[in-house]
Amino acid sequence: MTIPIYRADESIVIGAIPSHPERTAMVEADGALLLWDELADTIYPAARIFDLDRAGEWLWDIYGAESIRGILTGDEEIDPIAVTSILRTAKRLAHIEWARSWWPESALSSIPPLSTHLLDAEAALHAFAVEHLLDDAESVRRSLSTVDFGQLAEFARHRLLGEEVTELLDRLDDLAEDYGVEPIRTSRPTPVSGLALAAGDMRATSTAAATGKALIDWNLVPAGMIDSAGSARWELARHEGELTLSVSVPAASSTTDVPLTARVGDTDISLERSPDLPFFVGRTVVPTSFLLTRTDQRQPVVHSPVMGRPEDASPELADRHQAILAHARRRLATPDGLLAERIAGA
Repeated sequence: MTIPIYRADESIVIGAIPSHPERTAMVEADGALLLWDELADTIYPAARIFDLDRAGEWLWDIYGAESIRGILTGDEEIDPIAVTSILRTAKRLAHIEWARSWWPESALSSIPPLSTHLLDAEAALHAFAVEHLLDDAESVRRSLSTVDFGQLAEFARHRLLGEEVTELLDRLDDLAEDYGVEPIRTSRPTPVSGLALAAGDMRATSTAAATGKALIDWNLVPAGMIDSAGSARWELARHEGELTLSVSVPAASSTTDVPLTARVGDTDISLERSPDLPFFVGRTVVPTSFLLTRTDQRQPVVHSPVMGRPEDASPELADRHQAILAHARRRLATPDGLLAERIAGA
């Protein structure tokens, strides 16, 4: 397998950087970023090297010693031939970090959430295995300090995978002792389950003038906040003598309290989590002239202000989302997947 090298004034790029954020699995390494395309079937990552002296200490673990000599001597491509255990572990760590940020939880598509407790635990174990190449010298200690051993103990009761969880706990206990980390041991378990979504739109007692739905760009909403297969449904209706615009968005299991907004033209509608149904809902009064606007100008853009300014959705966004949803369904059935994926799939 031949991988091209691109050289710029301030960095060296090895391979092709993934094309979209939701497809990018990344490890922040010492002097470089390692980036895998989550949907591509390749073991070798792309790399953006910004400090070759630092990265040179560990790059041979990823691409092989011969390849590193080529990078150092100005070659325009490398041909790695060995797949090391360090490389496999680094890729798995990158996948864990991808799952933290991009796992497309969806009751509508039967994709359950992944346990953050299991992801934390597996991240700590994999960070230890590749500690020498990580950018943060405290990464293992920091990872261990987030692991809730009490919550993990509940997964040790799992009928099929309990023994693996117990083994994971034992290894993490030893690591915590070696690194001088006092484990968190929450006594009350947090249930890990998806939410069943109610069918149909959010409708008040009103006379509907127009309805529709719009795609939600995952880049604009924090992970785990909305159902990844859901759409933003809108309704323009007469309600108590006023013209109102209502928006509903199916929620996921996260209870984050960051704000969520639907922007329709120049109008912002604040969306609040319904106390009774797994939806974010919002409504505002609009002038009668709103009836004259084109349908495409009524499409809500759902976003959280903490994620930046919304832009027009890419025309291929729906296909990109479907590819990630299909990838997640495959991961749930992968025999050697993460414990978090296999337990969710089971």
